Amino acid sequence: MSYFRSETSPTLQTACMWNCLVTIKTIITFLQKLNIQHELCGKLDKLTFGDQAQNTAVSTEHGKSICCNQRKLTAQHDATKSLNHSVMEMLSDLCSVMFDDQFFPDCRTTAGMAIIVVLRMLCPPDGFVATTGKLIFPSHVSSGEIIQSIADDPKIISYFQQCKDIVNFSHLCLCRGVLTMVPLQALTQRTEFILSDQGKLGTLLFDALFPDLCSLCDGLKESSSCLLAFRTLTLWANHARQIAATEQCVASWLEGIFHGTSPIATRLLSYVWTAWDHPVEGVRYESKLIFEHVVRMHLIVGKFPSKYAVLLIIILG
Repeated sequence: MSYFRSETSPTLQTACMWNCLVTIKTIITFLQKLNIQHELCGKLDKLTFGDQAQNTAVSTEHGKSICCNQRKLTAQHDATKSLNHSVMEMLSDLCSVMFDDQFFPDCRTTAGMAIIVVLRMLCPPDGFVATTGKLIFPSHVSSGEIIQSIADDPKIISYFQQCKDIVNFSHLCLCRGVLTMVPLQALTQRTEFILSDQGKLGTLLFDALFPDLCSLCDGLKESSSCLLAFRTLTLWANHARQIAATEQCVASWLEGIFHGTSPIATRLLSYVWTAWDHPVEGVRYESKLIFEHVVRMHLIVGKFPSKYAVLLIIILG
């Protein structure tokens, strides 16, 4: 890293950034394939705790099998410890890239995606939403007891404490990572760990991601950061539209969220009006996409006749 920072050659800097980007993308692909083939998401906790339980059980055995089992379990424990250490080191390196503004934006946003993939490996399935809220959206997490996992390690928590102010590019990278790498089912999972404005069960998508993305769109003024914030908000709206079109949205608490007069839809439309003539062309384009998503969600949950949808398509061009 020190070598890269001391080097002033633009060509070498670009080559280093390209290598960094390729490496992070390779990490994402490797971890995703590893999870599909071996289902390791959330298993590191079980492996660690399982070794401890087995070591306790071995002490109750008798005869020569104790020595043999002890060696076998010691080898398994060492392998688990090594894997855990490697994943932790990987997370540390990814956080270093994402929080360092000397890296190109593409490297930092991709690192944000990779961090979420690593967190999914570290957390048990029933604790992922709570842990993500604790690490990435601390202002939206209840003060109650959080499910424990490896991600509660003080060292990991210290990585994310570098991002104290939510209005910064690093937090935008994490928000985009959550949107791209977390399944919709987990994003809309209602839990007591996420605070809701209505005082009910909250979700990552509506009660943590949305308010933070709004703050980022309001606070990031640099053109490329502002554009990425609006692109991420468009991605959020696209996710919401997908949920509105599913059967789970019918006659449920979700229906009110997508209605055109709801607080979320109203907030989205306010961005459309203010960004319609934004000086950055890309932001203007994203605002039109957001408008399309909001209107289509309203038509879906409002169960309007198909002729309205046809009229909308003509209006939107």
